[in-house]
Amino acid sequence: MNNRFMQTLLVLAIVCIAGPLFAEGGEHAVEAAHNAHGAAHFPWDKWAWNMVNFLVFAGVLWKYALPAMQSFFAKRREELVSEMNAAKALRLEAKAQLERFEDKLKDLEKERQSIMDEYHEQGERERDRLIVDAKKQVEKMRVDAEMIISQETRKAVSAIEKQAVDEAIGLAMTKLTTKMSDHAQNGLVSDFVDELRAMD
Repeated sequence: MNNRFMQTLLVLAIVCIAGPLFAEGGEHAVEAAHNAHGAAHFPWDKWAWNMVNFLVFAGVLWKYALPAMQSFFAKRREELVSEMNAAKALRLEAKAQLERFEDKLKDLEKERQSIMDEYHEQGERERDRLIVDAKKQVEKMRVDAEMIISQETRKAVSAIEKQAVDEAIGLAMTKLTTKMSDHAQNGLVSDFVDELRAMD
């Protein structure tokens, strides 16, 4: 960087020194050409000096400015190529990252659908289980009700039978007391009561 700065300063110095010399030489040439009194005399010495200045100036430009300019443009071209390659690499990386994100989104969608399907299946299984449990409870309640009804029916039948037996005994005793003697009534009643007890 420092070398390039020095070369630029040298070129500027040469331009500043050689410019006025070219201008001065040009003025003398025009003045000599317009001289009407004497013979047309071309100022070869001035022209030669101007040519030497020009060749020195061109040589300095060729030696110092041209390599610097070539180096600058070559470096600038390399920078542009490098930036273009970096931009291309970034674009490719962004494209790859976008594809990865799209793949992740697809995977997330598949996972979401899988979870929704699993929840749906679990819901159906729970519904079926609840239906089976409800049917079992209804069947148990029906069996319990039938058992309770059967027990209550047996109790009612037993109570009715007992009541009928008690009434029959009371009726029989009433009839016997009116028609039989006390001793015969007691023996018959005892026999009848024993038979009824044997039936229970």
